[in-house]
Formats: sequence, structure tokens, C-alpha cells
Amino acid sequence: MNDFFLIIPAFEPDYTLLDFLKSMKEYTGEEGLPAPKILVVDDGSSEKCREIFQEAQAYGRVLHHEKNRGKGAALRTAFSYIQEGHGLGYMVTADADGQHVWRDVKRVAAEARNHPRALVTGVRDFVGRVPLRSRLGNGITRGVFSLTTGTALRDTQCG
Repeated sequence: MNDFFLIIPAFEPDYTLLDFLKSMKEYTGEEGLPAPKILVVDDGSSEKCREIFQEAQAYGRVLHHEKNRGKGAALRTAFSYIQEGHGLGYMVTADADGQHVWRDVKRVAAEARNHPRALVTGVRDFVGRVPLRSRLGNGITRGVFSLTTGTALRDTQCG
């Protein structure tokens, strides 16, 4: 089965997360993609976010960490959940803060579906006023990634 999983790690999200989930409600299987199975991982958020996660359950499964463990741990939790028998297929990750739009998620999902043995990443356009720290950080990690894997990426921190 080629399920499409959308994984959203979230720490202290605001209602932007729900806006993103609601935007997917209009999804109708465009580009031949199945409707996504949504996994939101609450990475130890405070009580003030409880209502957001309760509403998010209307769109998919919400997994919880008791305390904040970081984005990597939240992704591993989702990957483990899938691996434990909740389907097979391809996964796309998106941030809970609104920096990703549904149109781009669909594009990455279509590429992942068409290249099942590949790691597909998005790439941001570094135009306009990008902080020097961000430019340097991405440049350094891009170089380290290339040296250690032999693979060149334009954006190693694309979310």
C-alpha cells in the first residue's frame, strides 16, 4: 500500500497549525495522491496548547511526548508509529508554524511517490532579507553534509 503520511512535529503551536490542517480539508486527491494520513506530534507542549491538539485530532492522529524532546525525537516517534504497523508508504514532514503551504507539501509528496527509494527535500529560496546567521548556518551545514555523504544539497535546513 502506498499511503501518504504527513508528519507535523509541534512544540507550543498556535492556531496556525489548525489553519494549515484546515487548508488540507479541501484536498481532493490532486496529482493522483491519496489523502494524507496526518500525524501531529505534540513534543511536550504546555497546557495552554491542549485545545489546539484536541482540535487537531479531527484531522488525524495526535501523538504526545510528556516533555519536550526536540524535533528529531518527535520525528522518530512518528516514524516508529508508522513502522509499528500503521501503514506503508511515503512520508512528508511539515512544520507547525505556518512556514509550509499545502501546495508545496503536495509537490514534495508527488516527488516522493514517483521516487520511492529516494530522500526528497524541499528547497527554500534565499531571497530578500535573510539573516546572516541563517545564510552562514545553512552554508556550513550544506558543506558538512556534502563532505560526509557525498551528496550536495542546496538547503539542508528546509524544515
